[in-house]
Amino acid sequence: MKFASPWITHSLLFVVLFGVCRSGLLSWAQISQYNQPKDWVIIRHSTDIECLNPIINTTPKNQHINQFVFQSLNGVNPKTLEIVPFLAALPTRSEDGKSHFFEIRNDAVWGDGTPITGEDVEFTLKVIKNPKVKSSRLRYFYRGVLDIKVDKNNNKKFEVKYEQLSYSIAMLKVLPKHIFDPEDLMGKFSIPELNRDTVELSENSKINKFAEQFNSEAFSKKVLFNRACSSGAYYFASCNPSEELVLQRKEVWWGDNYYNEPGELFVANPKKIIYRVVKDLRLTMNMLTIQDLDVVYDLPAKEFVEMTKSNSSYFNYKLCTSNTLEYLFIGLNTKRNNLLSDLEFRKALSLAIDVDYFLNKVAKEYGRRLTCPGIPEKKIGYNEKIPLVEFAPEKASSILSKLGYSQQDDEGFRYKLENNQKKYIELELSIIEGNHDYRKIAHYLSEAFKQVGVKLIISERSVSDQSEKLNKRDFDMYLGKVTEGIGITNPYTSWHTKSSSNYTGFGNSNSDALIENIVKEKDSNRKKALYDALQEIIMSEVPVILLWSPQSKIAVNSRFQNVNTYPVSAYFAGFNPAAFYTPTELVKYK
Repeated sequence: MKFASPWITHSLLFVVLFGVCRSGLLSWAQISQYNQPKDWVIIRHSTDIECLNPIINTTPKNQHINQFVFQSLNGVNPKTLEIVPFLAALPTRSEDGKSHFFEIRNDAVWGDGTPITGEDVEFTLKVIKNPKVKSSRLRYFYRGVLDIKVDKNNNKKFEVKYEQLSYSIAMLKVLPKHIFDPEDLMGKFSIPELNRDTVELSENSKINKFAEQFNSEAFSKKVLFNRACSSGAYYFASCNPSEELVLQRKEVWWGDNYYNEPGELFVANPKKIIYRVVKDLRLTMNMLTIQDLDVVYDLPAKEFVEMTKSNSSYFNYKLCTSNTLEYLFIGLNTKRNNLLSDLEFRKALSLAIDVDYFLNKVAKEYGRRLTCPGIPEKKIGYNEKIPLVEFAPEKASSILSKLGYSQQDDEGFRYKLENNQKKYIELELSIIEGNHDYRKIAHYLSEAFKQVGVKLIISERSVSDQSEKLNKRDFDMYLGKVTEGIGITNPYTSWHTKSSSNYTGFGNSNSDALIENIVKEKDSNRKKALYDALQEIIMSEVPVILLWSPQSKIAVNSRFQNVNTYPVSAYFAGFNPAAFYTPTELVKYK
């Protein structure tokens, strides 16, 4: 993590404390006495406010907002990324691992005082599985949920049955059945029936009537801005999509009883959290100078560095960074009928890249290098013992010479003679069009390869064209980004030879067996050992060249205390505004 006050020079930004913007940090013992909602937090939102329905809009930006209104059964401790109790206790598991047993907290209620029950969870799953509801992403994600059985004697308890191991609905955001379906249109349909997704089901009048209502913007606005539909500390108070969204703190909230639980999930200090739409970056920076915005996140590196300078106009802000669950990489087509199928050649390419130089030039050092494809915060799925790939252009040149490319032309490009014809090493790098950072990375990569005599052609493509190329494995190299979710990443998708998303062509029967054992293994220590072994194989085969994991740059007004930063995920934008505390004498908004 990095922290800087504006009067500290950029070279002093590095602090060795993970994920905390340290200034003004309160202990739980100190802050618990201040559980009196006060002040507002005004956060810059860089786009228009989109649909707020948590089932229809599952984008990270929307999830960052609606987490304060709609709660999931279990939550994520943002500091440790561990699953923790939230609406419900952590589930128990059946012997075969294909059923989870949940119990919702006894005092958990909706905004109108109606108890939150397993029937609400069952309803939410039915909404997702309604074939006419615009929830295709969640429908695919929860396709393995076979059934749910609510306890007839205690509707706070329920059992969820799954198709396979490792499934869970723990992170499902629950909707109130009595608010979203007062006519009980979805009541007659079971989960198994909805899973069958028949033509008869799609043509059912109740299925279509419910979906038409649920999908409509007018219905969503009417329901979402009813404070009764909120289980969280806040409710949607008002919204002008091109101007701002206001979240209002409830005067009384059942979750206040759990204020001191780990992870700050039940901390809700501000009276209001306001997302203010400011699309223009220059206007954003001007608003910071006059303190019209309290929080700006995802700041570009250039502007963030300017804010750290001693003569900066932003001295009223704490400057923080948070790690992300993302990493950038260069994918190599190991099945290409050219030099890329040669392991020694792939090693040479990896040795030719000065990743630290790239990181400084592109991200101003706001990122971290990785030893293997994964995220360090995850204990399972990241092998910290693997050494970083070194920058050794002389070794790269030596390998290329041994492969027969020992001669160089006047520009320094390597070739070998075949039938008295010069055969050059020429590769194509495919990047998504319009991304400024990708262009910069591609430029520096071209320069790095040129230093060892390799020609690089850069091709910008649309997202659809890029996807088509990857799916057909019709590429040499591509610049990609992985965004991992919470929990253990299933290695099958990226690395199993039978996976359609294994674009690099990595793997053999041995690595496949290892992946299959990782997926099946229940013991966490054995699972980590298996995953570590897989990461060693991946790095030794060089199907990818790792670049770095970006960091989010954040400015927070210095009147706030208890400002923590966390890894950016689908649940947190790198910080938790609900936890911000303002001392009485510094309160700006009454």
